[in-house]
Amino acid sequence: MGENKRKKIKITNDYTKANDYTLKTMIAAMIVMALSWILNVLHVFIIDQRIMNIAFIGMAVFVVLGYIVKYSLGFEKTITNYVMLTLLVAMFTFANVEVAYHGTLFMIFPIVCAVLYDDSKYKTYAFWLTVAGLAVSVLVGFNFGLCDSNMLIFTTSTTKNTILMLENADYDLTPKMTDIALFFVFPRCMALAAFNVVLNSIKNNIMEKTKREQESRRFAEEEMIANQAKSVFLANMSHEIRTPINTVLGLDTMILRESEDEEIRKYALDIQSAGESLLSIINDILDFSKIESGKMEIIPVDYDSSNLINDVVNMIAPKAEAKKLRFNLNVENDLPSVLHGDDVRIRQVLVNLLTNAVKYTEKGEVSLTVKRELSEDGVNIFFSVKDTGIGIAKENIDKLFLKFVRIDESRNRNIEGTGLGINIVTMLLDLMGSELKVESEYGKGSNFYFTIKQGIVDARPVGNINKRREKAAKNFKYKVKYKIPDVRLLVVDDNAMNRKVFTSLLKAFECKIDEAENGEIALNLVKEYRYDIIFMDHMMPGKDGVETFHEMRKLEGSLNNDTPVVILTANAVSGARESYMAEGFDDFLSKPINPEKLEAMVSLMISDDRKIKQE
Repeated sequence: MGENKRKKIKITNDYTKANDYTLKTMIAAMIVMALSWILNVLHVFIIDQRIMNIAFIGMAVFVVLGYIVKYSLGFEKTITNYVMLTLLVAMFTFANVEVAYHGTLFMIFPIVCAVLYDDSKYKTYAFWLTVAGLAVSVLVGFNFGLCDSNMLIFTTSTTKNTILMLENADYDLTPKMTDIALFFVFPRCMALAAFNVVLNSIKNNIMEKTKREQESRRFAEEEMIANQAKSVFLANMSHEIRTPINTVLGLDTMILRESEDEEIRKYALDIQSAGESLLSIINDILDFSKIESGKMEIIPVDYDSSNLINDVVNMIAPKAEAKKLRFNLNVENDLPSVLHGDDVRIRQVLVNLLTNAVKYTEKGEVSLTVKRELSEDGVNIFFSVKDTGIGIAKENIDKLFLKFVRIDESRNRNIEGTGLGINIVTMLLDLMGSELKVESEYGKGSNFYFTIKQGIVDARPVGNINKRREKAAKNFKYKVKYKIPDVRLLVVDDNAMNRKVFTSLLKAFECKIDEAENGEIALNLVKEYRYDIIFMDHMMPGKDGVETFHEMRKLEGSLNNDTPVVILTANAVSGARESYMAEGFDDFLSKPINPEKLEAMVSLMISDDRKIKQE
């Protein structure tokens, strides 16, 4: 409702609408004259009824002429604009002459209507036409015996008789052109000109505001188009790079699991390190894009604090060991075992800081310290990443927080990196209500630390994490907890290497895995076999994964209308998970496939009674 009202007063260059408004103004004036005519009949006014009759009939004639113009010339033509404005001015001039030339106040309406045409030439035309009409109404009004005594309107025979009496008394009441101009026409024209200036100012303000709004909308649309183009580019880049990385890391995982040759395992570990470094660079770019577009969300969940720390250490310790650096882990024994917060983003922050610490330290040590301080509604967790590396000069500390900037570039040119790491850390911490602080001494090392508030789910202390890690490392050997030989899975992917990686990662479960290289083959297979889980790649030639999924759900004769379908995709850009879940998929798994996540997903979707536990 409100929006429609706003549209009615919106300045427009749509001539059809502008002419329609002008005609409505004429109709409204005629209606006012009709009401005045009725009030005069009731003797509320003292205007000569004959004059009122002529005025009403004359205004009605102008309205009829307006409709003739509408249906003969058409309101969409440019010439019609001038014709309608002329009719409008002539109508008010006629009304002023016949009834009250003091009613020239109403002659502002032609100028107001001219503004609707959204062109200064129409307003200028209406203004000078109105000035001329105003002069005509005053001059003709005098000839009809009208006067301007004390701004009252006297057009009755009584007034005329009074004037005759004054004339018989030898008063010279013959109006002179200079008197009429100075006392009647000039003041009214000045008032009209002043109104025109005010109206022009208002119009300019409105037009300027409208222009700014239009430019703002245009910029917003251009930005949206640019963001969409960027999202498409990032999605394609993510897919094109992650797909081969998925193959490399997946097959490398199988080498580490199955090979007992120490030399080969070392090579495999180097491949894993290089692959994860490349993946880290890609993730930095994608995460930065998410944060910049405002699509990065903090998702608090319950998490095991010791698992968080272990994951981080497992990722960083091998890198430190490869550079012959000591890695120190100092975790307060009283740290609550289960916390509530976004462990994914905290892990990302810590990995980023620790990766930098290892990267910029050539000898000495890297330390991770975790402490806690209880509060009334949770716990404040203090994290510190300290190194004995190259340090940062005081004048360069502020540059740390600039995107795409690497400090001391000449000294660090051989160190890999995008210049986004600390910037991403800063923005993530800001989203979580924290702040990164830095202490550094050039040539001696740096200390990056922050405090973040978390909820407490289980206050039991984690104990000595270092001892638990040592014990777990001695007893570690990859082994599945259960086997699922009677489970049948389907993996749909056009890339043969991706299918090989997938089947290899689940080989230890001893489940049956069928493969389909495109959507058509998958649609045929779901009519022939009943599957427990279907893993569907998104970007495939022909029918893509989303199209295949929707057709599968509607397929007659399908044995898998209610089978869980997991989308496999290298598209890890902002909003990808949400869009896939909105399509109806049961879960989302990004490439490169994380073996632990894949196994956890299968475990969750297969009931316990079908699992054969392994000793």
